[in-house]
Amino acid sequence: MDFNDRLNQLSSDSLKQFLSGLTRPCYESDLIRAAFHLNSIPSDALELYQLHFVLFYKLHTLQKDYADLGYYLHIHFMRTFLLPYPREGLCRHYAPEGYFCGTETKGYYCDFHRKPEEEKALESVSSRYFYLDRENYHSISADQAEKFIRGTWELMNSWDKVEEAKKVLGLPGNFDGKILHDKFKKLAKKFHPDRGGILRTGTEEEFIKINSAYCFLKKIQGYMN
Repeated sequence: MDFNDRLNQLSSDSLKQFLSGLTRPCYESDLIRAAFHLNSIPSDALELYQLHFVLFYKLHTLQKDYADLGYYLHIHFMRTFLLPYPREGLCRHYAPEGYFCGTETKGYYCDFHRKPEEEKALESVSSRYFYLDRENYHSISADQAEKFIRGTWELMNSWDKVEEAKKVLGLPGNFDGKILHDKFKKLAKKFHPDRGGILRTGTEEEFIKINSAYCFLKKIQGYMN
């Protein structure tokens, strides 16, 4: 089914009604059922990817409309949520649990969250324009769709572990392969027990944690690429 036919199947009114009724972040599967009036989620990976793409295309087009009305639409396959922006002078850093930082600040973000927001800004823009480019609807094969869906399930089943690994490495909410690699390289230089050919004691346990977190997140990213 082509993009326009699939988009015509999506009910904007039903989607917006569902979003406005949320009291906590929701799963993408709930959005798909509401927007496309489905009782169950398709098992075919390519069809599911196409539903996902059209849904996220629509969510990203709605994001600016909501912003103009003073609402933030957070788009994530596990934690989509709609809520009003905090008043001017309060930090707009959004936590995945569904709330803003709210610390008093002169700009959009408090000192603690300004750098993480700057680090994830480009990745957020990249994701947005991927879904706004309709050509990407047909840019994936059945095998790639299977890999994409498998990666999604891996993330859903390992979400707590993903969050813990991100904390170990000090990663922002959104990160790409380069950010992951650069952060690991920086921490490895600091904690590697055999840096420069000189064996150091007391850093092995910390480096094992760092390396484990890096390898796990690299595996997760491998599913999604």
